[in-house]
Amino acid sequence: MIRVKIYGKQDCDACKAAMEKISYFTRKWGWQERTSIEFIDMETPDGLAEGAYRDVYDIPTVILERNQQELTRWVKQVPASNDFKVFFEESNGEYRDKGFH
Repeated sequence: MIRVKIYGKQDCDACKAAMEKISYFTRKWGWQERTSIEFIDMETPDGLAEGAYRDVYDIPTVILERNQQELTRWVKQVPASNDFKVFFEESNGEYRDKGFH
């Protein structure tokens, strides 16, 4: 399972775009069953606490995780679909990590 965490604010257009784009492509590519997408609102106490714990200082920040390990992150940008697609592609039954950081 790939976890996608999007740190942002409710009124942030780039944050909304990141959420919509990742949701769209995980559905389009048939990966919604193996993907968890979560929006963390950085204007709430819980969101600020998690953001501080994860060293998130700018929005949007998009973090991909597998097995509670960070695979990659994008800061202050909406990731291109090809940049996050590689983390979902399978090779020999394992997720392929291209090491984009």
